[in-house]
Amino acid sequence: MNYHFRSKDSLTEAVFVRRLEPLNRDRIEILDEAEGPPGAGAGHRGVLRALFAPEFRLWQEDPQFVRLAGRLQYEPDEKLHRFFMSQFQE
Repeated sequence: MNYHFRSKDSLTEAVFVRRLEPLNRDRIEILDEAEGPPGAGAGHRGVLRALFAPEFRLWQEDPQFVRLAGRLQYEPDEKLHRFFMSQFQE
């Protein structure tokens, strides 16, 4: 693993990117659908669905990963915390 990732942090980041990129793509797709015609704006139900539906689906598939993600949100290691939060910028 050291050959490919060089550090524990890099391995951790790769694991999270692999799971969070599809989650974020789903969220953006749901928001785009909820927005409707240009200028219509997303209703509150569409926004809430985009926020929670992909997360619940991921939780059903892999509850251990979701627990780990929850822990990483409060990680005292500033670099890992910043990385995790950066995954939701878009």
